[in-house]
Amino acid sequence: MSVFRRKGRGGDSEPGPEVADDRGDGGAPATPPGPATTGPWDVADFPGAREELIDLGALALSGVPPAVTLQLEQDPATQQVIAVVALLDGGAVRLQPYAAPRSGGLWEEVRGDLAAAITRDGGVVDVAEGRFGPELRAQVQAATANGGRGMAPMRFVGVDGPRWFLRAVFTGAAADPAAAQGLEDLVAGCVVDRGAEAMAPQDPLPLRMPPVAPPGPAGDAPGDGGSTGGTPDLP
Repeated sequence: MSVFRRKGRGGDSEPGPEVADDRGDGGAPATPPGPATTGPWDVADFPGAREELIDLGALALSGVPPAVTLQLEQDPATQQVIAVVALLDGGAVRLQPYAAPRSGGLWEEVRGDLAAAITRDGGVVDVAEGRFGPELRAQVQAATANGGRGMAPMRFVGVDGPRWFLRAVFTGAAADPAAAQGLEDLVAGCVVDRGAEAMAPQDPLPLRMPPVAPPGPAGDAPGDGGSTGGTPDLP
């Protein structure tokens, strides 16, 4: 897994395991970090400046606050980026964009398959209405820090776009919606570029390393100091 980070106050960094590298609906007059209130966006509809995006291929991120650490999850065999993980305040969200049919509605199908898989594996799952519509709130079988097995809370969120589908899985503190606003704002700032290539529904859209990774402070070695850990196996 490769990691690149946003500089926070004081130059703190969250180490990665290997290589360093808003849609807000509340009416409060706060100043959210996200760029707007109607995302995730299709690239054709994004109203912001393209040069301000963190370009990760089929997925780009806008309005990422400095406190967020971004990790790029890679296939060990091919080194192909397969997911983007954002860490904030003890929570994480794992982002993956997929191709979808023109008719839309893929999240309803995927939601049913996920619920069945979680239940089959001994977990518990409920459907609830969240910020992005229907979502799955689950307790899933997961590895514990001491190598045993336990239950971990997770939230599965899906967003249907024009010929694309964005899956977001919230873990850690962000499995509680009340503690997930910052990461939900990040999801709301996502921009998906489906591309014109013919693809089957549920094929993953290609991700890549950003053209230029944000530099860390002098002397910083983000790859040292251990693993972020604690992420359960995803159904």
